[in-house]
Amino acid sequence: MEENKHFTIDWTNCRLCPRECGADRTSGFGACKVGNTITAARAALHMWEEPCISGDEGSGAVFFSGCNLGCVYCQNREIALGHSGRTITQDRLCEIYMELQEKKANNINLVTAGHYLPIVIESIKRARKSGLTIPIVYNSSGYEKVEAIEALDGIVDIFLPDFKYISSEMAARYSNAPDYPEVAKRALAQMVKQTGDAKFDERDMMKRGVIVRHLILPGHIKESKEAIRYLYETYGDQIYISIMNQYTPMPGIEKRFKILAARSRRRNMMRLWTMQLIWVWKMDLYKKVRLQRKALFHSLMIQDCDAPGARSHERAGLLETWWNASKDLHKPSTPCYGFTFKPSFGRLFVLTPRYTWSYPWHCLL
Repeated sequence: MEENKHFTIDWTNCRLCPRECGADRTSGFGACKVGNTITAARAALHMWEEPCISGDEGSGAVFFSGCNLGCVYCQNREIALGHSGRTITQDRLCEIYMELQEKKANNINLVTAGHYLPIVIESIKRARKSGLTIPIVYNSSGYEKVEAIEALDGIVDIFLPDFKYISSEMAARYSNAPDYPEVAKRALAQMVKQTGDAKFDERDMMKRGVIVRHLILPGHIKESKEAIRYLYETYGDQIYISIMNQYTPMPGIEKRFKILAARSRRRNMMRLWTMQLIWVWKMDLYKKVRLQRKALFHSLMIQDCDAPGARSHERAGLLETWWNASKDLHKPSTPCYGFTFKPSFGRLFVLTPRYTWSYPWHCLL
């Protein structure tokens, strides 16, 4: 049993996550598919998060094995099922944080760490005593207890949750979690409460705040619109929203869910983008994004240039320059794209591509 500021963890009767499976994780696995010893699949500089998270140097990402949600379309299924990874100690986890900081990581990015929360919190505290100074990013599915988020107060600087579903029906169908919308809403409210308004440094790297991700699923554009509408109408410019168009159908998905067998269409991204322009009559382009981050966004930029208040020469000049420059860029894997924006007058607008990581990259594990 481990005690925490806000709750007590009994590994023999685990109720850490909303599943409250009651599993004895000291001798077996919980709903998260892992026990109570840390298993991590990868730890390395990650270049393809949102630009204000990765920057030029990269985000110090630690991918933890296991997941309490188990989405049928998961693109990291081997990791989520706990089939991929290496067992590490808390001491080694602290060392990894420090090594990533030495490699000039902009932050420590904890990817799906909720089922190891007590151990992770303690590791961060120890690392900070050893000289860890960069921000901590909590990258999760959004399916978190409020008590767990409260336990991260003073530990995590940036929350990077998903907001996958707005309807219980979809959450039940694809993640066997009909309570996901309400659970995620409560968790997100606590995240925003703890971080307050976003803060950036002189390089436009986020130091504190909340970025909410939403993955567009094929055939569910209405769901996506309602999810984005909820986020905007509830939080306005308190949060950043990252709309992801990176959905890739996994082998065999067509046997159970035919609608998920197709890729998300780019026009769905356009429709969501157009919906945002109805709410916001002016949005500033994020000027410092690297050239390779412009590769797919010709249409998006044109639509932004057509918005009231935009300068006409952007379409004729800058867009052509960005588009031509992007054609010759080397891409190490099949690119999948999304974009991030802050839905507020005169606020930051960020474009970001995402890449699958089916190619090798240096790992600290």
